[in-house]
Amino acid sequence: MKKLTTLLKNNNFLSELVMVNLVVVISLMLRLYKIDSKPGYEWDEPVYSSISSNYIDYNYPAIKLEGKKGYGPYLYHPPFDSKLKSLVFQYTGFEGVTSARIVSAGASSIALLFTYYFFKKLANKKVSIISILLMASDGWLIYTNRLNLMENMMILLGIISLFLYSYAISQKKNIWYILSGVMLAITVIYKHTGIYYFGVPLLNLIFTKRDPKKHISLYLFGLLTIVTYVLVMYLNWGQIYLDQNMVQIKRAFGIFGARGVQYSFSDAIKAMVNTYWIYISTILTLLIGTLVVVRDLVKHIVGKVKPKQPLLLSWSLATLLFYAGISLRAPQYLIMLLTPLYLYLTVALSAWINSKKNRLRLHVFLGIILLINSFTWYKRFFIRNDNALLATYEYINSLVPEDAVILTEESIGVGIKQTYYKFDLHNSKEEIEKIKPSFVVVYLSSTQKLPKSQALESLINKSSLVKEFEGFKEKIYIYSNDLWITNISSVEK
Repeated sequence: MKKLTTLLKNNNFLSELVMVNLVVVISLMLRLYKIDSKPGYEWDEPVYSSISSNYIDYNYPAIKLEGKKGYGPYLYHPPFDSKLKSLVFQYTGFEGVTSARIVSAGASSIALLFTYYFFKKLANKKVSIISILLMASDGWLIYTNRLNLMENMMILLGIISLFLYSYAISQKKNIWYILSGVMLAITVIYKHTGIYYFGVPLLNLIFTKRDPKKHISLYLFGLLTIVTYVLVMYLNWGQIYLDQNMVQIKRAFGIFGARGVQYSFSDAIKAMVNTYWIYISTILTLLIGTLVVVRDLVKHIVGKVKPKQPLLLSWSLATLLFYAGISLRAPQYLIMLLTPLYLYLTVALSAWINSKKNRLRLHVFLGIILLINSFTWYKRFFIRNDNALLATYEYINSLVPEDAVILTEESIGVGIKQTYYKFDLHNSKEEIEKIKPSFVVVYLSSTQKLPKSQALESLINKSSLVKEFEGFKEKIYIYSNDLWITNISSVEK
């Protein structure tokens, strides 16, 4: 009690507490503002939300299957995120994308808090507060943290893992290495793209050469945790678990195609110039941060210069290597890069930040960055009101006959009551003639294209466009090649 009283009397402690909590509260406000409608639903959100809702009814991660197959297990990703959100749905009584988004926003703010205390051990209070302020206001981080995506919870788990690992380094006790190894494994099994966190201790060991035997314990218990998870999943689901995960592995390495997340460099540049240019701070951080990481790595290899922050360099490098090594380019993966790069850049500028001579320059610099981020937030979340996916669901469910057969994407199929089939599996002439689609619903963006198929192109050319919806980055077209178009036209009139 006496210790707590002393702390409370300490002005430095109180000012730190106020500043950190203020940043976290502002971060949460920026992420919760009209979260139900802004941004419009993204590609994976309705899929994940429907799986979480179905978890309540079927007691397993179930998804609406194409055709008349009903529902089946969705094991392409681990079940933990959908189970967590199903519990939130169940106990709050509110289901859907909005409730799932609130969970993501909450997780991101907790992650910001952990980031501060993790980073404070490596830098200092001032640099740490500036780093979380930049992350709290970054447009792309706000955007992704507002979405129903597994990455938000995975990154929280990853930061907790590195927090434990940094504590293990300072304590030099085997038990803490073991616990951090288990926590890193939990991050990986929450969503398998978190595998890059598993590479951080290895890279740090290479840079520092410290405690190699304790790192063996870390990886031994980490791998044991992962193997246990795989065995439990296999015993419960058998071959279907292996088959679905093999699809994900093949997609990650480019063996299987994955439209929308596998695209060319020119497509990425086109998307950035035409659509994503408003994320100015994000783009600059990615470019400059990557250059600084590569520069310091070259200095270490060529000049034998020891990294000033080997753990942060390891984290940044592990993320960059992972991102460069896989074929998937899902937009939400960028937040994996942004967190370590923001920390690495601020620690690289720590001498400049801490200098009393640069106090005015620092305030001007922060003011400019916050103005830029305010512009991004205003452009993306304040003035825009589009929700193309939701509008598509509402239109089809209210105006298209329930017995219609619709050829479309899974992200649209899970939100409608009609029978649907996927483009990827049914784009040949034989398949199209077999399912006889009466409607075709097309989702297009700079990176999301239709499968290359003359039969599909011919079907669309012969169909009539009855409705289109436009979002921030996407356009959705509803085509009819049946007499139902007359009924729809009369209803709209």
